[in-house]
Amino acid sequence: MSQRPVVSGRGLLLSALWLQLAFAPPALLAATPVVAPLPASLRFACELFSYGRLHLGAGLLLGTLLAGLLRERRLAALSGVAALLSLAPLLTVPFHVEPEPTADAVQVRLLQLNVKTESRAYAGVAALLNREEFDVVAFEEVDAAWLQALAAQRAGFPFRVEQPRDDNFGIALWSKLPLHRAQVVEVGARGYATIDAEIEVGGGRLRVLVAHPPPPIGARAATERDRQLLGIAALVRGGHRPAVVVGDLNATPWCPVFPAMVALGRLQDVPAQRWPLGTWPAALPFGKIWIDHLLPTEGVVVERLEAGPDVGSDHRPVLATLRL
Repeated sequence: MSQRPVVSGRGLLLSALWLQLAFAPPALLAATPVVAPLPASLRFACELFSYGRLHLGAGLLLGTLLAGLLRERRLAALSGVAALLSLAPLLTVPFHVEPEPTADAVQVRLLQLNVKTESRAYAGVAALLNREEFDVVAFEEVDAAWLQALAAQRAGFPFRVEQPRDDNFGIALWSKLPLHRAQVVEVGARGYATIDAEIEVGGGRLRVLVAHPPPPIGARAATERDRQLLGIAALVRGGHRPAVVVGDLNATPWCPVFPAMVALGRLQDVPAQRWPLGTWPAALPFGKIWIDHLLPTEGVVVERLEAGPDVGSDHRPVLATLRL
């Protein structure tokens, strides 16, 4: 009578640690030029691993400790190196001191929030708008019900451009400062709106582009998202005013499209200058990923950038203070 092979607890643990280590290469390579020539399906596969890059790094760090305790020196060494590479965005954040503002510097306070179309947590968003003073508000996933529910707060922003929709791709920009050339355009991908407007700030203008591309739920959707983001970057590069791109971009800093967008638009890589800003999903106590962004061009200083309180959406709001 044959006996079934016995799998030890040590064997299972080592197998799990090696499997975790195998996930590291695609997560690390996702935002490098290595993946650019790959087919869309393979790029998307790498991107999926990249979403959990920091989570993977924490797991690899724990794996290094466990492998060391089990006297698996080779596994401990490989896991340690992979952990350091995965956590590099945290380990290499520079110590940054903002320069003193000039006498003629102007501040703009901005709120960016994906409200979630089907959410009816109007009170939380209204309370945030009542509690804090914002010059500019950018909303994604707004429908007619959201605009009606926030009518009292909306009245405080006399300059507006809106395209409410019921399919999670409604978009709005409210401003207390005069708007110029404000329009809703389709950039790169059909069916997905981008707001392109210039806001009168002091004696000049700040260009603001608000976007909500499709979530990358498959290689095709990821390609549509990439087309929109790269199209927006091309618009920014072709302009001559300081600009800022804001919105739920449905891309982490480690997605293949992100460095390409930053380079094409000559945008400041804000994620490389700060600790990760976890915004989604809002209900998680920790481990939220950074998909809501504020990306300025040269000439725009980001003095404040933080995730706001839970207001009932599946996203945390982004609160920012800009200086021009």
